[in-house]
Amino acid sequence: MPHAFADQSDRPGYHDDRLERAQRATDVDVGRCYRHGGRVLLDHPVPLLVMGFVVLTLVTAAWSFARIPIVGGPLGFAFGALISTPLLWGFNYVCLQAVRGDGVDPRDGLRVYDRYFETVLAAALTTGLVIVGFLFLVVPGIYLLCRLAFVPYLVVEGRLSAVDAVFESFERTAGYGWTILGILVLRGILLVLGGMTFGLALVPGGVWSDLAMATLYHRAVSANPPPAT
Repeated sequence: MPHAFADQSDRPGYHDDRLERAQRATDVDVGRCYRHGGRVLLDHPVPLLVMGFVVLTLVTAAWSFARIPIVGGPLGFAFGALISTPLLWGFNYVCLQAVRGDGVDPRDGLRVYDRYFETVLAAALTTGLVIVGFLFLVVPGIYLLCRLAFVPYLVVEGRLSAVDAVFESFERTAGYGWTILGILVLRGILLVLGGMTFGLALVPGGVWSDLAMATLYHRAVSANPPPAT
């Protein structure tokens, strides 16, 4: 199995696009990602909001399990890794298809189950890395959160292994760190505002942010798709 960082210069269709990526990084920002994501959401409001509601409900359930005394931590982690995270990553793939102009098909969200083992492994790996990062002060955790932002797409679409997806995400997010952080910060603000509306705006804000992140990923990899293993 070739490693994501191995020499791939002889791979058909491969070219060293680091300079191109650096140039594209200056052409995309948080505002553009959200503007494009907003247009996609307005084009497909019903399926995206319904799927977003289902995913939000399951993610909330994982947090609820985590609050159960004694067994809550392991139970919440298991529920999140085995159920809610795969569905969330499947929804991320639906958003990616939507921002590419391929329409919205809920069945695309089930593609994650073709890579279920790798999805669960990658979810556990990325979550563990981020938690360790936050334990070593907040900044390393935020850094890892940003650099691992593309892992869901690389596992589900790129069909990379969990470990290769982590390394490839570090490679692909180079130059986009501040944009990713901006999307995450704005997502947090939208979720807070959504909570202030008795939860009515939680789903639209979350879906809008997912579309913005998918837009950024699409822009980052459009010239040179990730190598499948």
